[in-house]
Amino acid sequence: MPRSLPPVGEIRHVHFVAVCGTAMGSLACMLAARGFRVTGSDTDAYPPMSDQLRRAGIEVKKGWDPSRLGKDSPDLVVVIGNAARPDNPEARAAIDAGLHYVSFCDAVEHFFLRGKHSVVITGTHGKTTTSSVVAWMLTHAGRDPSALIGGVFENFGGSFRLGSGPEFVIEGDEYDSAFFDKTPKFLHYDARTALITSVEFDHADIYASLDEIKSAFRKLVAQLPADGRIVAATDAESVREVIVGAKVPVEGYGFREGAVWRVSDVAFDADGTQFTAWKRDQRVARVRMPLFGRHNVENVLGALAVCASLGVDPEVASSRPTSPTRSPPPTRCCSPACSRPTRSRTKSACGRRWWSSACARRASRPTICPRWTRSSSISRATAPARTSRWSCRTAASGTSGSACWGA
Repeated sequence: MPRSLPPVGEIRHVHFVAVCGTAMGSLACMLAARGFRVTGSDTDAYPPMSDQLRRAGIEVKKGWDPSRLGKDSPDLVVVIGNAARPDNPEARAAIDAGLHYVSFCDAVEHFFLRGKHSVVITGTHGKTTTSSVVAWMLTHAGRDPSALIGGVFENFGGSFRLGSGPEFVIEGDEYDSAFFDKTPKFLHYDARTALITSVEFDHADIYASLDEIKSAFRKLVAQLPADGRIVAATDAESVREVIVGAKVPVEGYGFREGAVWRVSDVAFDADGTQFTAWKRDQRVARVRMPLFGRHNVENVLGALAVCASLGVDPEVASSRPTSPTRSPPPTRCCSPACSRPTRSRTKSACGRRWWSSACARRASRPTICPRWTRSSSISRATAPARTSRWSCRTAASGTSGSACWGA
């Protein structure tokens, strides 16, 4: 069993074994931002995590070398990732030498979750999207949360956020923690608020059946503290089954009657989705989001319910502010003499939003994103429409009226 870790104030150096996973790399960057000396090793490094580690000043050593750990380092903690096998040379050396070692999830708890309101977003699918939305809603509401997400989220330009507010939003996976700890990750995050998006069969390498996965979620439900809360997608029978017997308040959300949080008047357009959110019989917000699909309506509704349980006004949480890190540049019509410019928003194929002006008088003319892989063109029409795809250039295109939001 791992030794108890020293107090955070006595730790100077944190070494990551298998640092290039999305979660491990994000934690490494968080610790570097907090002033720890951070090192790491892995078989190889690839974008986007290699870029994020490089920006954080963390050098990734290729391959495994036990000498990187040192012989007597009382201020060293070794974080062993889930990708490391029992015969990993660095992991084995740390364990055999009696060094302080820990799994990813226990490292998050030790360094960041203590003293925080842990908001754990769980479920077979939808975790990354919902975690990102919760973090952004809390940020927009002025709560200054911390967050650790299993992907790079656009509004913050990275996979984590360090704030001074009381909440810490984290994506909670049901997969096991490490080769020396086979319990689900989400059991280690001391959840005070837990959201369950779905419970379906997954991870067939460690779970033999859906019943075993349900058992893992029931353990999460059972361990919430007396002042905890569960927000759950109760349209799904499997979710309803795992929350039976919960000892904390449960708020269900979904499309079906009987849920505490429901939606109505769902509408789609070129810019995304709109819906009305209800809590019981009270209309609480008209939500507009740049996402599509019934599943994302549920994800955003669940995020809204979580934020409301934390004291955020649903109207504030659901408003659609401009990203604090990426703001759209001004646009103009391609013809200075044209008095009828319009402005339209589209996306490049890489997912970056960019802006283009178009007018009812102009001939069809492509607007090309200068940095990203592919982009749409605007056709001649009173209402601009997307037409063919164009390859991007590495240098500025010089096309007037276009600019990349992500540049």
